[in-house]
Amino acid sequence: MKRLAIVISVIGFILGLCETGKAMSKTDFLMQVESGAQQNWAHYGILPSVTGAQAILESGWGTSQLATNAHNLFGIKGANIDGATVRMPTREVVNGYSLSVWANFRAYPSFIESIADHGQFLSVNSRYHNVLGERDAWLAAQKLQSDGYATDPAYADELMQIIRANNLTRWDQGKSDIDQHPTAAAPNSAEMSDSANQPQQQDTLRRYVIQPGDSWWRISRASGISMGQISQVSQTPIRWWIYPGQWLWLPQMKDYTVQPGDTLHRIEKALQLPIDSLAKVNHRARQSHLTVGTKLELPAAV
Repeated sequence: MKRLAIVISVIGFILGLCETGKAMSKTDFLMQVESGAQQNWAHYGILPSVTGAQAILESGWGTSQLATNAHNLFGIKGANIDGATVRMPTREVVNGYSLSVWANFRAYPSFIESIADHGQFLSVNSRYHNVLGERDAWLAAQKLQSDGYATDPAYADELMQIIRANNLTRWDQGKSDIDQHPTAAAPNSAEMSDSANQPQQQDTLRRYVIQPGDSWWRISRASGISMGQISQVSQTPIRWWIYPGQWLWLPQMKDYTVQPGDTLHRIEKALQLPIDSLAKVNHRARQSHLTVGTKLELPAAV
């Protein structure tokens, strides 16, 4: 049944969504890609100009079969989180020869999911960690190539040609043709330690590191702070995806409400508390069972 659903999903992509890239002008395509690229900068520290250039190069301005049939801009292979996939031919450079091979690629409902998945793909693969937070487009492109992102030996040069031809570095400088885009530095960027890039009145805020299984709703329930307020102080729209390892800013709170799956260690890790601090403050054993809904007192200072 699951396999049938996946097949139907792919057919839907091919029959109902394939006109997206063909009907889109380059200006419209850039505006759509920039929005996602700025989100990836805010979440992962991946330079927007490089994301844009990769999307253009690898999707042919959103007109490739992979982009029009499956909204896959970056050629990420395998199955998406919901199992959606599409099988297509691709070219690979092997031992200096260009060969045509068949492969399975991820399928997405829209470009925004493809861009978000691209950011997560780079962030969770350790070999690309040297790209995260890199503010020089040429260095970021070179690092992607040297890390083995593409088999094309001219990949970095091609990215830079696209960046220069379309003046994509303006995205890296906060200059945009769209009305709304992030103006704050990336939460996970290399500049995070710079107080100029952190929320104002930082002494009244607490940093929350996102854990596996977290969601905006779960964090709001645990902290007792509305999702809107968390979004505002973190300068992160609620519509953006959040992933383990990122962080959000929370107004300082005195207690934490236990959620399903919580342990003292998990809470300490999320709120960056000293080891055993929760056990000590709440007069509990380190391995004690936590009842969902219980309020735990938090240390006054982190």
